[in-house]
Amino acid sequence: MNKHTKKKINIPLTIIATVAGGVALIHLKSVLMPLVVAFFLVNLAGPCMSFLKKKGTPTGFAVLLLIAGTGLAVFLLARIFYTQVPELIDKIPQYHEAFLEKADELQNRMPEKIKEAVKVNWKEAMPAKNVSMLVASWLGDLFGVLGTMLLILLFMIFLLLEREQLMFRVKQAYDSADGERILKAVENIQKQTENYIVGKTFTSLITGMLFTILLWFFGVKFFFVWGLLAFLLNFIPNIGSCIATAIPILVMVLDMALAAMEGAADSFSILKIASLALCLIIVQICVGSFFEPKLLGEKLKLSPLVVFCSFIMWGWLWGLPGMILAIPIMATIKIIFENVDGLKPLAVLISNRRAGGK
Repeated sequence: MNKHTKKKINIPLTIIATVAGGVALIHLKSVLMPLVVAFFLVNLAGPCMSFLKKKGTPTGFAVLLLIAGTGLAVFLLARIFYTQVPELIDKIPQYHEAFLEKADELQNRMPEKIKEAVKVNWKEAMPAKNVSMLVASWLGDLFGVLGTMLLILLFMIFLLLEREQLMFRVKQAYDSADGERILKAVENIQKQTENYIVGKTFTSLITGMLFTILLWFFGVKFFFVWGLLAFLLNFIPNIGSCIATAIPILVMVLDMALAAMEGAADSFSILKIASLALCLIIVQICVGSFFEPKLLGEKLKLSPLVVFCSFIMWGWLWGLPGMILAIPIMATIKIIFENVDGLKPLAVLISNRRAGGK
């Protein structure tokens, strides 16, 4: 069989494998998504595990401490979250009414020619029932992962225990020359993945905390939900930051509009809205443009096209959680490609390298 024939065979096989992989990812979402989340949490807990091991803590007890700490943190977040979200969903119809009023008011202020060109019946375009169901679905999809937390913790236990044994098995499985080379590659992958996950989580945590403090200071309702959302959406480059900034500003505008509808004097303050927007944008610029590049470096940056395609693909496969996990997954894949000789060209292709740059 010549090379040309092999290539003809490989193309349909690749297409079939890709489709089969996509179908498997969709149908095994309930198992694979918790596994991926557990993998990233294990990498996040890696430095703590190494610290405990250096202090002489037995492996089993160290794993138990990390699982207990993770479970406690998730429980506290879920408790606060579930106290605010039902209230937020109940408030959606009021926000919807305020939005319709402001949209109609803005439309009526437009010049006649523009008004006729862009005239929209907002009540028909955005029925209240559909908006409430959509928001509830998004929030349920995003935080539905909390419902699988027990499975995630179980995966974490096994991954943490396997993490300790992986290096030993690599040494045992291969002879000295191949073993050293593979061991070095595995160590590099583990270290770089760990550094990326820890660094990205740290910068996202800073963003979420600063957002929460600012939103509380400006009196924005459900500030903790928006702060937690900012933390999660920070894993999505550019798009996530825009959404995380726009939502609380919109909520403030709608709250002011509701207060004005109820007759509160001077309730609508453009200066307050502009001040909040400016503060949130400054946080995003400082963290995203200055702090994060210094912490993570430029090496792990992905091509904008790869970011967009992975965002769409994982969003289609796993919904909103998939969109958040998309970039960490692609960054991990890039790290693996960089450390496997035969896959290094692929790492270059999905990177953000530019002509004249490194």
